[in-house]
Amino acid sequence: MASEVTGNLCGGRYAALHWRNRTGEKCGLESTKDICQSLHRRKLRELASVLDQIVDSLKSYLEAQDIGCLYVAAPPYSQAIFASLRQSLPKVITLDNLLDSYHTVSHYKEELYVLSLLEQEIAERSTMFIGTTSSNWSFYVETSRHLRGKESVYLQNIPGMPEIYHTRTKHVV
Repeated sequence: MASEVTGNLCGGRYAALHWRNRTGEKCGLESTKDICQSLHRRKLRELASVLDQIVDSLKSYLEAQDIGCLYVAAPPYSQAIFASLRQSLPKVITLDNLLDSYHTVSHYKEELYVLSLLEQEIAERSTMFIGTTSSNWSFYVETSRHLRGKESVYLQNIPGMPEIYHTRTKHVV
């Protein structure tokens, strides 16, 4: 399944971004609505205020790498980043696009673990991987790529990233 997808993804030359800032995760749970309304809403507002700067930094970085296609692996509540990236970049692909385009992928639409493994494989095979330091998922992909001699960068290390993004991130590595 991964070979079919990556073989057709932007002619094989694409970057993969793992967008995971953990600001929206707790907002979906009924038992945590109060937490969402205080802590996470503030963090979401802060990130929303610099979203254009984040997208501009990503765009400049990808242009410098001569990469015009971006696959974005992210939780479904991350719609704001999808929309902003699609407005600024030539080609942005998400899991929803794969579910619509590949029967082999849509067969697993209820199997989130399988879909996450597929996205990890897409990221591992990408020309460039852009990860999030607060994520074990990104760490796994970066480690696998490192063992294969492939380049990766963490989002926080891309030139032009807003300072708020650096200071609000928990680092795993």
